[in-house]
Amino acid sequence: MKVGLYPDYGVTQEEMHEYGYQWDGMLPMKKETAERLFNMGVPICVLNENDTDNPATDLAAIEAHTGLFGVEKPEWFAWLETEKAREYYSARYAFCVSVDEGIINDMGPIDRKFLDGFVASQYYERIAIEGFLNLYARSNPRTLSRPYRQAPEPGI
Repeated sequence: MKVGLYPDYGVTQEEMHEYGYQWDGMLPMKKETAERLFNMGVPICVLNENDTDNPATDLAAIEAHTGLFGVEKPEWFAWLETEKAREYYSARYAFCVSVDEGIINDMGPIDRKFLDGFVASQYYERIAIEGFLNLYARSNPRTLSRPYRQAPEPGI
Protein backbone atom coordinates (compact mmCIF):
# COMPACT_ATOMS: atom_id res chain seq x y z
CA MET A 1 0.00 0.00 0.00
CA LYS A 2 1.81 3.11 -1.26
CA VAL A 3 1.59 6.22 0.88
CA GLY A 4 1.62 9.58 -0.88
CA LEU A 5 1.07 11.78 2.15
CA TYR A 6 2.42 10.90 5.59
CA PRO A 7 0.91 12.12 8.83
CA ASP A 8 4.27 13.29 10.22
CA TYR A 9 7.41 14.11 8.25
CA GLY A 10 9.41 14.45 11.47
CA VAL A 11 9.72 10.69 12.02
CA THR A 12 10.40 7.83 9.60
CA GLN A 13 9.50 4.16 9.44
CA GLU A 14 13.18 3.39 10.07
CA GLU A 15 13.07 5.42 13.30
CA MET A 16 9.91 3.57 14.29
CA HIS A 17 11.76 0.27 13.76
CA GLU A 18 14.73 1.48 15.80
CA TYR A 19 12.29 2.46 18.55
CA GLY A 20 11.15 -1.17 18.70
CA TYR A 21 7.93 -1.21 16.71
CA GLN A 22 8.29 -3.26 13.52
CA TRP A 23 4.93 -3.50 11.71
CA ASP A 24 5.02 -1.56 8.44
CA GLY A 25 1.24 -1.28 8.32
CA MET A 26 1.54 1.57 10.83
CA LEU A 27 2.53 5.14 9.92
CA PRO A 28 4.56 6.70 12.75
CA MET A 29 4.15 10.12 14.28
CA LYS A 30 5.35 12.17 17.21
CA LYS A 31 3.23 13.36 20.12
CA GLU A 32 2.34 16.81 18.75
CA THR A 33 1.01 15.33 15.51
CA ALA A 34 -0.80 12.55 17.38
CA GLU A 35 -2.60 15.08 19.58
CA ARG A 36 -3.57 17.26 16.63
CA LEU A 37 -4.84 14.36 14.50
CA PHE A 38 -6.62 12.67 17.42
CA ASN A 39 -8.59 15.89 17.93
CA MET A 40 -9.60 15.71 14.24
CA GLY A 41 -10.93 12.17 14.56
CA VAL A 42 -7.97 10.12 13.32
CA PRO A 43 -7.72 6.82 15.23
CA ILE A 44 -4.31 7.02 16.92
CA CYS A 45 -2.36 4.09 18.34
CA VAL A 46 0.18 4.29 21.14
CA LEU A 47 3.27 2.39 19.97
CA ASN A 48 5.34 0.49 22.49
CA GLU A 49 9.02 -0.40 22.35
CA ASN A 50 8.16 -4.11 22.68
CA ASP A 51 6.49 -4.17 19.23
CA THR A 52 2.94 -3.82 20.57
CA ASP A 53 0.37 -1.07 20.23
CA ASN A 54 -2.89 -0.05 21.81
CA PRO A 55 -5.53 2.44 20.71
CA ALA A 56 -5.48 5.88 22.29
CA THR A 57 -8.94 6.18 23.80
CA ASP A 58 -8.55 9.77 24.94
CA LEU A 59 -6.15 12.69 24.81
CA ALA A 60 -4.80 11.81 28.27
CA ALA A 61 -3.44 8.51 26.90
CA ILE A 62 -1.47 10.44 24.29
CA GLU A 63 -0.24 13.03 26.76
CA ALA A 64 0.95 10.33 29.19
CA HIS A 65 3.01 8.41 26.61
CA THR A 66 6.62 9.44 25.98
CA GLY A 67 7.27 7.34 22.88
CA LEU A 68 5.95 7.18 19.34
CA PHE A 69 2.41 6.99 18.02
CA GLY A 70 0.92 5.74 14.80
CA VAL A 71 -2.09 5.32 12.58
CA GLU A 72 -2.85 2.18 10.57
CA LYS A 73 -2.57 2.76 6.83
CA PRO A 74 -6.20 1.87 5.97
CA GLU A 75 -7.43 4.26 8.70
CA TRP A 76 -5.13 6.99 7.37
CA PHE A 77 -6.31 6.54 3.78
CA ALA A 78 -9.96 6.64 4.92
CA TRP A 79 -9.35 9.87 6.84
CA LEU A 80 -7.65 11.47 3.84
CA GLU A 81 -10.97 11.09 1.97
CA THR A 82 -12.75 13.40 4.43
CA GLU A 83 -13.48 17.09 4.10
CA LYS A 84 -11.70 17.65 7.42
CA ALA A 85 -8.48 16.25 5.91
CA ARG A 86 -8.71 18.57 2.90
CA GLU A 87 -9.31 21.56 5.16
CA TYR A 88 -6.42 20.61 7.42
CA TYR A 89 -3.99 20.08 4.54
CA SER A 90 -5.04 23.31 2.84
CA ALA A 91 -4.09 25.13 6.05
CA ARG A 92 -0.94 23.03 6.47
CA TYR A 93 0.07 23.88 2.91
CA ALA A 94 -0.30 27.61 3.63
CA PHE A 95 1.90 27.12 6.70
CA CYS A 96 4.59 25.35 4.66
CA VAL A 97 4.56 28.12 2.05
CA SER A 98 4.88 30.78 4.75
CA VAL A 99 7.77 29.00 6.44
CA ASP A 100 9.59 28.46 3.15
CA GLU A 101 9.15 32.07 2.08
CA GLY A 102 10.19 33.35 5.49
CA ILE A 103 13.35 31.30 5.47
CA ILE A 104 14.23 32.16 1.88
CA ASN A 105 13.36 35.87 2.03
CA ASP A 106 14.05 36.88 5.63
CA MET A 107 17.09 34.90 6.72
CA GLY A 108 20.69 35.24 5.74
CA PRO A 109 22.69 32.31 4.36
CA ILE A 110 24.45 31.68 7.68
CA ASP A 111 21.17 31.47 9.59
CA ARG A 112 19.65 29.22 6.92
CA LYS A 113 22.45 26.67 7.38
CA PHE A 114 21.07 25.88 10.84
CA LEU A 115 17.73 24.97 9.28
CA ASP A 116 18.90 22.61 6.52
CA GLY A 117 17.16 19.52 7.94
CA PHE A 118 13.99 21.42 8.70
CA VAL A 119 13.88 22.94 5.22
CA ALA A 120 14.29 19.52 3.59
CA SER A 121 11.52 18.04 5.75
CA GLN A 122 9.23 20.99 4.96
CA TYR A 123 10.00 20.61 1.26
CA TYR A 124 9.00 16.94 1.09
CA GLU A 125 5.87 17.59 3.14
CA ARG A 126 4.93 20.54 0.94
CA ILE A 127 5.36 18.52 -2.27
CA ALA A 128 3.22 15.69 -0.87
CA ILE A 129 0.50 18.12 0.24
CA GLU A 130 0.52 19.78 -3.20
CA GLY A 131 0.05 16.39 -4.82
CA PHE A 132 -2.79 15.52 -2.45
CA LEU A 133 -4.61 18.82 -2.97
CA ASN A 134 -4.08 18.85 -6.74
CA LEU A 135 -5.39 15.29 -7.02
CA TYR A 136 -8.50 16.32 -5.12
CA ALA A 137 -8.87 19.47 -7.26
CA ARG A 138 -8.72 17.43 -10.47
CA SER A 139 -11.42 15.05 -9.27
CA ASN A 140 -13.59 17.86 -7.82
CA PRO A 141 -13.03 20.93 -10.03
CA ARG A 142 -15.68 23.07 -8.31
CA THR A 143 -14.12 22.82 -4.86
CA LEU A 144 -10.64 24.21 -5.55
CA SER A 145 -10.31 26.89 -8.19
CA ARG A 146 -6.56 26.81 -8.75
CA PRO A 147 -3.82 24.23 -8.74
CA TYR A 148 -1.24 24.50 -6.02
CA ARG A 149 2.11 25.66 -7.25
CA GLN A 150 5.14 23.44 -7.22
CA ALA A 151 7.62 24.26 -4.47
CA PRO A 152 11.14 25.23 -5.52
CA GLU A 153 13.87 22.67 -4.93
CA PRO A 154 15.52 23.08 -1.53
CA GLY A 155 18.86 24.59 -2.25
CA ILE A 156 20.00 26.81 0.51
